[in-house]
Amino acid sequence: GVTLFPSFESAKALASGIVGMPGIRDRMQGPIGGHCMAVWGIGTGADWKAHGQFPTAKDGTVYAKLRNSWGPAVYQRGYLLIPAEYLAQYGSDFWTIRRVS
Repeated sequence: GVTLFPSFESAKALASGIVGMPGIRDRMQGPIGGHCMAVWGIGTGADWKAHGQFPTAKDGTVYAKLRNSWGPAVYQRGYLLIPAEYLAQYGSDFWTIRRVS
């Protein structure tokens, strides 16, 4: 689970698939709620671009690639990048799959 700020739903984020750290405006407005998403991988912007994904990602930034439940019409076919730092500061309630039966 992660706390969402208004910029999470901005036109720029929805079009690029990249959500940045909450800015001053986000923090002044406050969170808009929480949301659960699945983490699909971790890598730098350069890593994601090398795989033909997220061309506007910053090369040196470490991102988590997430799958959102809002459907393929938003972000990049339902996938987005957020800085790993975002998860460290605003993430909670993490779950992992340990065994499949």
